Amino acid sequence: MIASPYTRAMQTAGIINRRLGLPFFVEYDLREWDVASDFTEYVSEPEALRRYRELRDNNGIPPAGSEGLYETGEFVRARALAVLQRYRQYSKIIVVAHGTLARCVAGSFVNMDFAGIIECEI
Repeated sequence: MIASPYTRAMQTAGIINRRLGLPFFVEYDLREWDVASDFTEYVSEPEALRRYRELRDNNGIPPAGSEGLYETGEFVRARALAVLQRYRQYSKIIVVAHGTLARCVAGSFVNMDFAGIIECEI
């Protein structure tokens, strides 16, 4: 089992792992999508929501003029896959992360229930 370092993912992973007792690792690069790609910009809540909707509505590809404002879906997917590659010796893994990251790894901004599960082969 591997998890994002963000609190809500760590809490969920802890609940699951108390039951399963699996080896458990925390991976920084399984963090949520970054609304500001350079970590230096403060982004208001309305602007963050606008950027997310733009990302979602364009299936992870920023439209012209938005490049560099936030992480692209492909960038999120690449950083998550780099983490998952380190665990390829396992036949199955449980990843506790965030919706946008899961959608980017799955390759589509499909609808997903809150606390939903996406099964995929990497």
